[in-house]
Amino acid sequence: IIMKKIDKIKKELCGNVYSVTELDNLMAEKGFAQIESDDQVEDGVIKYTNCKLQLWITVDRDTDSNVLVTDIKSVTKVGGVATKVDPFHSFDDLNKVLSYFWNHEQYHHWLCGNLMVSFGRRVGDTLSLGWSDLFLANGEYRERLITLQEEKTGKVLGVRIHEYAKECIHKYCEKLGISPMTCYQEPIFSIKDAAFRAALKKAVAEVALTYPVSTHSFRKFYGNMMYKLHQGDVDALSIVQFMFGHSDINITKTYIGAVDEKIDRY
Repeated sequence: IIMKKIDKIKKELCGNVYSVTELDNLMAEKGFAQIESDDQVEDGVIKYTNCKLQLWITVDRDTDSNVLVTDIKSVTKVGGVATKVDPFHSFDDLNKVLSYFWNHEQYHHWLCGNLMVSFGRRVGDTLSLGWSDLFLANGEYRERLITLQEEKTGKVLGVRIHEYAKECIHKYCEKLGISPMTCYQEPIFSIKDAAFRAALKKAVAEVALTYPVSTHSFRKFYGNMMYKLHQGDVDALSIVQFMFGHSDINITKTYIGAVDEKIDRY
C-alpha cells in the first residue's frame, strides 16, 4: 500500500514545475511535511516526512526559484535527526541567541536574526537584502520592502519596515560606522546561508536551548507572535496563513507551533 502511494505521488509530481510553497502545500495534502532541520539542507533535494518514512524529492531550480521535480525516492527515517523545529519558545530565548551574536561581535548574524524575526522572511531572502531595499534615495526609510522577492515563491512582498527593525538597523550602522547612502546599491550582508546556520547552531548550544532550533525558528516565531498578539481578531490565523502562502489553515497552525502548544496545555 505504501509503495503504491509513493508511486502515485511520483507519477503526479515528476516532470511538473512548482514554487516550493506550492510543493509544500501539495505534500501537506498527502500527509507529508518538509523536514526543517538545517542539517538536512542539501542542494537539489527537498526532504519530506510523514513521521514513518521520508520522501526525498530531487529538483532542478530555475532563476525564478521555481522547481522542476525530476525524481522521488523513499528512505527510512534517519534515526536521531529532528524533522521539525520549534519557534523560539519565548522572547527571552530569542534574546539569548541575539545577545550571544552581539556579545561575540557577530554583528552580521545579529542583524540577520533581528530582520528575520521582524519581517518573517527566510534566511536566504534576508541575506539577499541591499541597503536600497530598506532606504529611499533621499535617505529616508521605505515604508515597505517592496523590492524583496521571496526566495521560495518568487512573490514580491510588501512587508512593513516597523520601528523595531529601524532601531536594529540604526544600532548596526552606528556600531560598524556604516552610512547606508554611501553604499546604497550594495548588499547589506557579506555572509552566506551556511555561515549563519553554523553560527546559529553554536549560539543555540552555548545558551543551552534544549528544543530543536534552526533558521526556521525566526520565521515561525514571527508567525506565532502575530497570532498570539491578535487572538481577539477572528481573522488573525487567516492573515498569518496568507502571509506564509499556506493552502490550508491547519498547515499554518502546525507550522507556527499553535497545535503543539495546545497539545502541551491539554
